[in-house]
Amino acid sequence: MSGHDEGEAIRLGSGEAGDALRALVVAAAGSGKTYQLSSRLLGLLASGVPPEQILASTFTRKAAGEILERVLERLSDGALDPDEARALAASLPAWSRAESVATPEGCQALLAQLAGRLHRLQVYTLDAFFHRAVSAFALELGLSGRWEVADEVESERVRVRAVERVLEALGPGEMAGILRAIGRGRVQSAVHRGLLDELSSLHQDYRSLAPGIEDPWGIVDAATRFPPADPTEWEALANVLPALELPRNKGNGKVPAHWSSNIERIGAGLRAMDGSAVLGSGLIGKRLGGEGAFSGHEITVEIGAVLDRIVARVQEHQLSLLDRAAREMGRFVERYHHEVLRLRREEGRYEFGDLAFSLIEGGATRDPLTLYYRLDGEVRHLLLDEFQDTSVVQWRALEPLVGEILSGYEGERAVYLVGDPKQSIYGWRGGEPRILEQLEERYGLTRSALSVSWRSSPVILDLVNRVFGTLPQNPAFVRDEEGAAVAEWMGGFEEHRAQFTDRPGYWTIEVAPAGTDEEEAGDDDEIESGKEALLRRTAERVAELHRTLPGATIGVLTRQRKPGATILAHLKSRGIEASGEGGVPLTDSPPVLAILALLRMIDHPGDGPSRYLVGQTALGDRVGLSDWASEPEAQRVGSRLRERLLDEGYGAVVGGWVRHLLPHEGERDRARLRQLAEFAAEWEQRATLRTMDFVRAVEGARRELPGGGAIRIMTIHASKGLQFDVVVIPELGSSWRKGRGPTLLADRPDPTGPVERMVPRLPDGLIGRAPEVARVTRDAAVASLRDDLSALYVAITRTRYALHVVIPPDGKSVSSALSGARVLRVALADPGARAEPEAIWAEGGDPDWWTSDVPEAEARRLQALRQPRPAVLDRSSPRVTLAPSPRRRLLERLTPSGLEGGTRIPLDRVLRRPARGALDRGSLVHRWLEEVEWLPVDPGDTDAGAGDAGAAEPWRDRLRELARETAPGYDEVDTLIDRFLEWIEAPEVSRFLRAVEWPAGTTVQREVPFVVRRPDGLLQGVADRVLRIPDLGGDRLVVIDWKTDAVGGAGDPLLDERIEHYTPQLEAYRGAMGRVEGVPESRVEGWLVFVAAGESVRV
Repeated sequence: MSGHDEGEAIRLGSGEAGDALRALVVAAAGSGKTYQLSSRLLGLLASGVPPEQILASTFTRKAAGEILERVLERLSDGALDPDEARALAASLPAWSRAESVATPEGCQALLAQLAGRLHRLQVYTLDAFFHRAVSAFALELGLSGRWEVADEVESERVRVRAVERVLEALGPGEMAGILRAIGRGRVQSAVHRGLLDELSSLHQDYRSLAPGIEDPWGIVDAATRFPPADPTEWEALANVLPALELPRNKGNGKVPAHWSSNIERIGAGLRAMDGSAVLGSGLIGKRLGGEGAFSGHEITVEIGAVLDRIVARVQEHQLSLLDRAAREMGRFVERYHHEVLRLRREEGRYEFGDLAFSLIEGGATRDPLTLYYRLDGEVRHLLLDEFQDTSVVQWRALEPLVGEILSGYEGERAVYLVGDPKQSIYGWRGGEPRILEQLEERYGLTRSALSVSWRSSPVILDLVNRVFGTLPQNPAFVRDEEGAAVAEWMGGFEEHRAQFTDRPGYWTIEVAPAGTDEEEAGDDDEIESGKEALLRRTAERVAELHRTLPGATIGVLTRQRKPGATILAHLKSRGIEASGEGGVPLTDSPPVLAILALLRMIDHPGDGPSRYLVGQTALGDRVGLSDWASEPEAQRVGSRLRERLLDEGYGAVVGGWVRHLLPHEGERDRARLRQLAEFAAEWEQRATLRTMDFVRAVEGARRELPGGGAIRIMTIHASKGLQFDVVVIPELGSSWRKGRGPTLLADRPDPTGPVERMVPRLPDGLIGRAPEVARVTRDAAVASLRDDLSALYVAITRTRYALHVVIPPDGKSVSSALSGARVLRVALADPGARAEPEAIWAEGGDPDWWTSDVPEAEARRLQALRQPRPAVLDRSSPRVTLAPSPRRRLLERLTPSGLEGGTRIPLDRVLRRPARGALDRGSLVHRWLEEVEWLPVDPGDTDAGAGDAGAAEPWRDRLRELARETAPGYDEVDTLIDRFLEWIEAPEVSRFLRAVEWPAGTTVQREVPFVVRRPDGLLQGVADRVLRIPDLGGDRLVVIDWKTDAVGGAGDPLLDERIEHYTPQLEAYRGAMGRVEGVPESRVEGWLVFVAAGESVRV
């Protein structure tokens, strides 16, 4: 990067295929695209490209962080190891100056340069880049004053308010029209939820309408093409049909019963003007299907002509109703749009989607040079990941930049687009995989593919190839639009191959138990539906896998969130902790609910149930609520607590309540209370005057359960980018043909262009009457099925070793409904065979795959899967200690370790990655020292008490047990135990571990967490060991900080450097513990104890 001005163009070399400067790469699941992206980024940096000239973007913040982390890790490894440096250079593109990082010195130089300009390297999500761009044009885009992106809870609140305001302004007729529109002709009771679901996509489509269209809603010329129904004509048609010459039975000369009932049904439907009843008759169905007979009798020409007239009038009527509903919904969307934008402007809180639209509508990205000037850097090189999930709106905002970059000289501009249409699962929120194809054609990008999986075993990939490689021949797809969707999806499919050919694997398709037959169930039998039985079996399978492989990660992937909650509850009832999507709601803990009830009472003292809940817990005594039934007392308590929240802040006040409740709760609830305290501290930055705002935020917050990370239950969409040792997939029996999506469809002839019209979604029977709407409906069906196929592909390819699919059993007949389960069944076994309850439908690989005879590296991984994951250790002392602050401030979060080295920190120590063994060694030594309350007087005492160390073999066994929990992969445990037992006997170490070295009455605390306020921020940390010494002049504290650095004894320059480095951290510990314990800082000692060196230093 050095030697070039920021404005100077760097000439790059040339490459071929996947190495081309301008490339489009289709990357299959698990094929290492993050590695490839980091190689491209490193290639540009190694060639001297300034960081600010590169924009690398991906779909999630987590993925963006992984790309940047991979760049720094690979440079760090190369800087420390010549072999790693040579491997790094070999992995860079052919057009790059790879020789510049082929040595440790070259890697060190590039790493140092990059570190100095790391803030200039743009590795973002597209949303984050748009946020920067909008911030640069805030005044021009009408975002003057303070504004920010709202979280999901805040966004939902604004959307609900906007819907309420629009509904309040509607007249009775308009309201009925909206109810019919969202209910597809029927009135629904859940008005708000139905409208919000509709508006989630309709509002975006409305904002994407091409400018200048005066009447974009409904069917073109519907008023003349489909005139309103004439009741008189319908009555006449109802009378005509029975008067015709109808077929009669030969025996009794009467009209056949089926004919009579159908004619009566048609007549009743016509008189009631109920088109659905008319078209639902069997006789009409036969006519529409082109058949010439019904119930064994001919449909004569005369009868057929009347039926055709009836069908024509009914279809015209239905199309007229759908068109009217579309226009009514359109007017509602227009009003909603203005109302929701007004509310967002008032509050200064926008959604990420607003930012992209602001850039498009304001033209901020149309002039890239002006944008670069505002952003203080020109983008000349573009790396875009997960491009198949880019929405049309995002692309329209980004396209001017891409076009400008690709218009430059090819040797000076690099573009690397990575995507996989097979993994496009976000069509429901605007993702458009066809953008990739248009880019390839429009800009002549070189296309290549990554199809070797670095994740899954060959057994799993064989399954992928069998299922998806044969889709065109799969008889589950019978309709024209289904064939079109399969052909479009298959355009990006190549046979998958495994990088780790020795990796074992297994897959199975298991049939769930049948639900309870209510007629056969006894009085005492519990009724269980088929779906409930399937979810219960799924939980049983997960529990069995977890018991067998306690160290394995298990992903349970569902199509919807609700089934995941049921599986989570089943596992919890079996004593197995699991984490839901994004974690688990904090409100799953009774003591957390008690604190939220207290906050509700503060906001509304008249809330009797909240007062009662507070009064029945230890929290009532803590806050002085002696009579929960007394509203005046609740008002006094609430007023006092509201003042405390304003004065001290949520972190301090809620943290105090948490500390009071911790001794009364079990480990799980203690963990949830600590997470609530952390959330309260984070809330400081956006606290309002209403405690209910905090309550709502907590209710919407989700946090991972300690110890629940081994099993994660989430939707398939949330699993994107993740991988698991084992994947379990239930809920594949839902039909892919069911009508889904909004009542209106966007007509977008150009996949990347604006919307030209919003038309109603038509049922199959009406499509032929409106060809222009039929095209839009067909396109929507193709896109929906394409998303379904991609979701199935994504789910199957998340696993490394094993896949367990649980499907529903067949009923009285074999199910032919198109679904994920049907696609698998037809691809893997006899499509006509019945799926009997509790049977194994198909399987492949080794059911006991974890016992396979494999090479050493893979064997170690399998061994780790059979070992329990590190346990969540119980702590009797509070994990959160808060000291009061005289006034509320909005403070930055600090950590003592962040203060190490003072204001100057050696760059090599920040960027160098410690060896894995060194990290494990340090963690083990700290964990072992935490276990020691006091060493016995006699080191050889084998009768030491439970809290003591020193017992020979029992003590060693305990250290080994802690090692398995803390660092299961560390393979030199016994050697380290020998050294540890020597280290703690050194005089400068053991004196802090023996009670006899300190005055009588000295107490010890280990691993003492704290959160305190400082003028420069909120300081949070954990002190290793704290001694409290009684003294007539006031208690003294001794704060000990264990260090495991590999340094020499007294006189070693490295020891002196380490002491200087750690002093700011220990000073922070001293001040914090003094405030927490109420001891003046002048009576607090701080000691650095270098365990391996046997040295201690007072700071």
